[in-house]
Amino acid sequence: MSESIKFLEYSFWFHKADPASVLEIGFLFFIFGLVFLLGMGITFYNKWVIKTYPPKNKILKPAGIGFVYLGLAGFLLIIFRYLGADFLGIRFFQLLIFLTAASWGFYFTYKYRQNVSKESILYEAELVKKKYLVK
Repeated sequence: MSESIKFLEYSFWFHKADPASVLEIGFLFFIFGLVFLLGMGITFYNKWVIKTYPPKNKILKPAGIGFVYLGLAGFLLIIFRYLGADFLGIRFFQLLIFLTAASWGFYFTYKYRQNVSKESILYEAELVKKKYLVK
């Protein structure tokens, strides 16, 4: 087959992992580094900027923690690939972790856009009630 569509072959994704090139490992570290930094950024933003605002905290906290874990799992799989581990070093797992991170982001973006505005209104109304309707 042509070298340009090598990634369509079964053996490209599922084969005995041999130590990959430095360029491939560097690219994968860059991708999963961005996933990890995105998770850390969301977590720090939630902790320092949002602080205690439950409608946003309910969505941003699990989203940030999930990105951190997915980034760390990606790093671990890259190390297995670099070391030539037979099972965990295959490219399929790295692709699976990346696609999981992308779907994780889309899911929490959807939840954020759908739920936060409604829950914010209810939360603000509850705060006003507590402030002015004290028994």
